[in-house]
Amino acid sequence: MIFRLLLTLTGGLGAYGAGALVARHIETGSGCPTIGAIPICAVVLAGYVLVMAAAILPKGVRAPVFFTGWTPVAALAAVGVTLELITGDICPKTPGGIPQCYLSAALALIVLVLMMGVMRRR
Repeated sequence: MIFRLLLTLTGGLGAYGAGALVARHIETGSGCPTIGAIPICAVVLAGYVLVMAAAILPKGVRAPVFFTGWTPVAALAAVGVTLELITGDICPKTPGGIPQCYLSAALALIVLVLMMGVMRRR
């Protein structure tokens, strides 16, 4: 039960961060990179919402919903980190100057570990 609670809270933290970027992108037209017309932060927001949903769903659908949300989040974070390291100035920055794709990658790893804990407690 504790892993499910932590997964919900951590997924909520990711959704909150991505949601703030989506709001800024809607207001200013910038704030996060896009794939075509779709802001990447909107994809990340949807992914973290699915991660949160997986924590409260029944066992039979928990893993598929989790990995449907987590996979694009982790993949985009990995691509963002790679591009940030190679070219720089790709990812939105925190007020402290930390690229948010670094934080998203760390959060994706934490969420994966928590989900592994949830799955072990079946």
